[in-house]
Amino acid sequence: MLNNIGSRVICLGENVASEWILGKEVGDGEDSSRPDSAGARSLLSRIGGGEIVMAGSRFGCGRRGREAAGVLKKAGVACLVARSFDRVFFRAAINQGLPALEADIVGEVADGSVIEIDFEHSRIIVPERVHVVAPFPQRLADVISAGGLLAYVRESLSG
Repeated sequence: MLNNIGSRVICLGENVASEWILGKEVGDGEDSSRPDSAGARSLLSRIGGGEIVMAGSRFGCGRRGREAAGVLKKAGVACLVARSFDRVFFRAAINQGLPALEADIVGEVADGSVIEIDFEHSRIIVPERVHVVAPFPQRLADVISAGGLLAYVRESLSG
């Protein structure tokens, strides 16, 4: 069972590339997940733990979706909400136990406002409005609840 999340929102824009999250330029040859651009450092400096990161379409697009999802998880992000996700980034987030919800609410939520993610009833509660979202399939919910795919497999094999 996923726990509900009520937290501050960090709003990003459209087409947030995985390379930007990592502080890399598209095509940069280095293989590092250490954020070293001003934009990425600024994003990570805003994450204190438990925030909801919200973006527009194609969140996590680019060639480094797996790394970018890991950086956000390690930084303490509680949940991702976007109009749409890059598929590799989405799967990487789920596999690391980071919930990623698709919802077209970006323009309705101001940066720094507090919203609630109600997983039990599949809804996002923003000031003055409730949005119903597609529920996670049970297996994905189990993976997220376990803390990621590796933890889920360990639990499944041991019990």
